[in-house]
Amino acid sequence: KFCTPVYSLAKSAFQRVIKSNGAQQWLKQHRYVRSGLVWLYAHDLRLTPPNWIWLKGVDRTLFYALHRANTTKGFIEGAGVVAVARAEAEAMRFGLPCPEPCVDEAVEGLRRDMLSLGLIWDEPQPDRDRKRRILTNWSLTDDILPRTPATDNEF
Repeated sequence: KFCTPVYSLAKSAFQRVIKSNGAQQWLKQHRYVRSGLVWLYAHDLRLTPPNWIWLKGVDRTLFYALHRANTTKGFIEGAGVVAVARAEAEAMRFGLPCPEPCVDEAVEGLRRDMLSLGLIWDEPQPDRDRKRRILTNWSLTDDILPRTPATDNEF
């Protein structure tokens, strides 16, 4: 059985930390709290999984994302969070703005996988087919990490 932490005990410390310049910069570099925590754990924190076993009962997705933050272990439950954290880390590395969320390819991949397993049936969807034609020359890097014209020439 998991216990829920008493968040009020950390409220004053949290308020003090969140006002610091470092925390403000960190918040600007991450679009979501979960991806920011995964990035922080992968780069700075030295906590072992037994120290945050309580998190599994509170936020299961974050629990599994932290487990694979800086490893090749595979937990599908946290895969999306880790992917976003890694995209944000690449954006920081290249000095690009925080990437916009993009899940179209993930949804399409899940749909194709479910079709192959016979879990859903393929029905004609003109809108989806139109999007597929538009995305023929789609670039993963440009879509996830959009570059402004000024930064295109830096590479």
